[in-house]
Amino acid sequence: MVKFESKKTSDGLFLTVKDDNDGEKTLIISVFSSMTGAFADNWKIDHYPPHLKKWVSGKSPKAILNSSHHHEKDTTRPLSLLYDRISRREVTWSSKPQFGVTFLHIPLYWEWTEDIIRRCKTTLMKTDLIDAVYASMFLYKCNSPLVQRFCEFWCPTTNTVLTGDGEASISLWDLRILGGLPIYGAFYDEVVPTALELEGSQDGEQFLPASCKYMFTALQSIMSTSRRSHVTFEEWCHFWFRAPKRYSATIFPKAVENFSHFGIPESWSNKHEALTLLNVPEEHRQQTYLAAFLSCWLCAFVFPLKDLGCIRPSVFKPASQLASGQRISLAISVLASIYRGLNEISHSLTPGRSCSNFPAHYVHAWTAQYFRSHCMSVHDFTGAQMIAFHDASNVKKLTSAEAKVFIRSGQDINWIGNCMCNPKDRLLMDDSTLRQDVDFLLSIRSCFLTLRYDNDHVVEPYSPHRFSRQFGFCQNIPGALKPDSEEPSLQYLWSLLIRVTRVKVSFRSPPPKARGTISPTGKEGQEKASSQFPDERAIFHDIFGEDEAKLREKQKGDQAEDDFDYVKELEIMGNAFAFNNPNAKELEHTTASIDPNVLVAASDPVAMYAAATIIARGPEVVNESSAISMEAPSFTARVMISAADR
Repeated sequence: MVKFESKKTSDGLFLTVKDDNDGEKTLIISVFSSMTGAFADNWKIDHYPPHLKKWVSGKSPKAILNSSHHHEKDTTRPLSLLYDRISRREVTWSSKPQFGVTFLHIPLYWEWTEDIIRRCKTTLMKTDLIDAVYASMFLYKCNSPLVQRFCEFWCPTTNTVLTGDGEASISLWDLRILGGLPIYGAFYDEVVPTALELEGSQDGEQFLPASCKYMFTALQSIMSTSRRSHVTFEEWCHFWFRAPKRYSATIFPKAVENFSHFGIPESWSNKHEALTLLNVPEEHRQQTYLAAFLSCWLCAFVFPLKDLGCIRPSVFKPASQLASGQRISLAISVLASIYRGLNEISHSLTPGRSCSNFPAHYVHAWTAQYFRSHCMSVHDFTGAQMIAFHDASNVKKLTSAEAKVFIRSGQDINWIGNCMCNPKDRLLMDDSTLRQDVDFLLSIRSCFLTLRYDNDHVVEPYSPHRFSRQFGFCQNIPGALKPDSEEPSLQYLWSLLIRVTRVKVSFRSPPPKARGTISPTGKEGQEKASSQFPDERAIFHDIFGEDEAKLREKQKGDQAEDDFDYVKELEIMGNAFAFNNPNAKELEHTTASIDPNVLVAASDPVAMYAAATIIARGPEVVNESSAISMEAPSFTARVMISAADR
């Protein structure tokens, strides 16, 4: 029998896990104050700053995303990049640079994952984890030249990557779509609980799920057997799931089209001998079994933060809460860890050699989706979208120079790769009613991301208005982050992010695009990929809903309400396309003396599609416009339009 005690010494508070039959088998772990549960610090917020009354300015499809914690305008100022330090030869990359923590094969882990999906599918779906868990059944190869250039142009000040086409970044919504991670939920509190919180109860209800104490019992049992101060992933998997190995570092699972492929659960057997060894009652077996798996999943795949390759006892609390059916926000904490890791690389004196612990596979999937660094699988599959890029053979071969062009120019970036598709105006209410709407609204809200594990607190600014084109909005000039007069607590920052504002947001996304990036190899793959791209005329109709003539007539009556002159933009974009059009001779009445820099500036995806449609329709829809001369290329078409108006 195992006994739990809390002891306070001059070095701090500790949890002891002691075997009554053998006093030498005692596990001692540091305890830190909880931020969730019955023993959490006071979460009461006396005063909230006023929230945005209007999240969006203008009308779709020309709406601009507003920010709550930035100045409206920002003066031009230099932004520090790793690329600048490399150019000045202050630092240099390692010959074999590493970017974060790469997820590798763990013996028995994939076999265990299949058994978990088969046995605990209902709970995983309730907590919105099934896609994220299934994504861990695959390995994700890094496109090293591209990620290296990505890190060079990553800006720690803004948490965005700076390209010639504007700023881009990994968003909460990207982690939701690509990684299947839930955004809305309880605070992720990774700490070891006290003995009272672990075993105590109030009004007949336990402070923590019963599965949590069995995690510590299992940890103590494995460590006493191995006589080491840590438990590896392989040891943990073998203790909880004793089955023949079917996969290896060279034999990988195949993606399935439906989770029913894994069949129905079997009765408890010798594979699950650990449940018998720990004397887990029948009513707690499934929850304990799932908590054990989620403990390994959190350490290995989601939060590889420290003690790499080993189980961290601090994850037992959130793992048991998830196994009991409680929904916890993982995307927010994961993104905070990614931002911190990328910033550490950017500031490093030895980039590529320093230890920046963050889940690199989410970054690899993001670059595959937005910068087209991977081919996409043509096979149907279920689960998170990052699975489409898991095949190592799908990585596009790039030289360092080619990767630099990819990132620096930004001309091939897939701005709406993960955008929510709403062909018509849709009114979203920030009232936590619909899960998908809540996740999306949290993704476009300016805030500070938080991560807490043990005694480490991570806070990173999140500024979606700086890369609002990824959500289907037009890009405005972003402002600088407002400094805080006082250092806020994690509870305060978390409350600002999750709070319900009951603000209505009218939203309309761009038309759907293909989920893939680089076309798959093979004739069948090429045909399947190309068939996913919509016709340009359909794009124009989906964006504007009317042809150009009707739009022109409508604008005459609605000029006071509209923030942009759609027709003027279309004409200028049309001329820009005509300048570089091999059939430009047919457009005799189109001004051809446009500065080539205009072509570089013509990067707004909405305007580009519209202009391409105009050219496709013929010269009769392109009206004459005065020549534009610009001294330097613009980052966005919006600046080009304003320059032309002046």
